[in-house]
Amino acid sequence: MEVDLHRIFALLLLLNICGAERVVITKNKNYNPPSPPQLNIQIKLMGTKGVETISPKQFRTAHFFKEFGLPRLRKEARQQNLHILVLKVEFVPDDDTLTTGNGRMDLIGFGSPSDGLFYDPPHTKKYFERQMDFLHNYYRANSFGHCNISYVVKPDRPTDCYQLANKMSYYSGFDHYDPKTGFVWFNNYAMEMGMVRIVADAIAAADQDPTIDFSEYDAIIVFHAGTLL
Repeated sequence: MEVDLHRIFALLLLLNICGAERVVITKNKNYNPPSPPQLNIQIKLMGTKGVETISPKQFRTAHFFKEFGLPRLRKEARQQNLHILVLKVEFVPDDDTLTTGNGRMDLIGFGSPSDGLFYDPPHTKKYFERQMDFLHNYYRANSFGHCNISYVVKPDRPTDCYQLANKMSYYSGFDHYDPKTGFVWFNNYAMEMGMVRIVADAIAAADQDPTIDFSEYDAIIVFHAGTLL
């Protein structure tokens, strides 16, 4: 039995008309939904001139750090040796509920190396030396032997760290806590500047160490205390 779709459609249309139903047929009509509401969000930046308020759109176009491309080896010097100064630093101890850990390096960990993974604490000097060995192996393998990394981890004593001038929250970019939502708000600009301050304060603290000559190194890596596991 063949079904005539055109006839069925015509009958349905006739029934709607007879039933006093209004039928509106449109063709190629463009539907324009209402625009979503625009949130009135402002970002406040703390600077030398006080508090500056800008919009998120303006904030996204701001670039605070130079963008670096991939390093290239010079043709006349295919072998590249990098000597790196590694600094271990801690924050001023605290019990702030808005930060993780207590500002100190975790020197306890799981009790013994067999209880944790290779990246787990205790975060002693040997731990960071192993991390730098991994970094050396990675660059040596991916450069096909052309890039070699050597390093010195400071301070010299196994469990010592350089003391930063402030608590962890000072470098965090924390803005405020909303008790209604439970959200912790951060300022992106302040977070980036917090990283700059960590590096600056770490170098300033290490500069008090008479065993360090910064001119002997090609780069500096800073490891700071974090979460206690």
